[in-house]
Amino acid sequence: MSNIAITGGTLAAAVAGIILLVLGIIFVTRGMFAKRSEKGTEGSSAAGSTLVGRNKIPEVDAFRLSGTFFNISLALALGLIILAFSWTQYEEEVFIPEDALEFEDDIEIEPPRTAEPPPPPPPPPPPVIEEVPEEEIE
Repeated sequence: MSNIAITGGTLAAAVAGIILLVLGIIFVTRGMFAKRSEKGTEGSSAAGSTLVGRNKIPEVDAFRLSGTFFNISLALALGLIILAFSWTQYEEEVFIPEDALEFEDDIEIEPPRTAEPPPPPPPPPPPVIEEVPEEEIE
């Protein structure tokens, strides 16, 4: 599978081209319909149209090119989707000078503390005070 990478400028140019193409198609079809309306609708027949009842004036069938425009719009949408998924943004290259990673002083590395010292012993229990019975003197 080939790698298709499109930059932002290429994507913008492609979208601008598609917009110009759509505008061109619109102006061509408007001109086509304007010429037909100048000829008039008298004297022609609607024998080739299968949807005669849909139009008041069957000779000027506005839906005749709807399938073509639908297919063109599907192709344009598919093209835009492919362009959008192929759009690649490149990150700027980071420049690191050669002497940036050289250190003048040695860095002492402490060994990791693997064993923690044991906790201090608990305090001794308080002394037990016993009551001495009073001696009776005779």
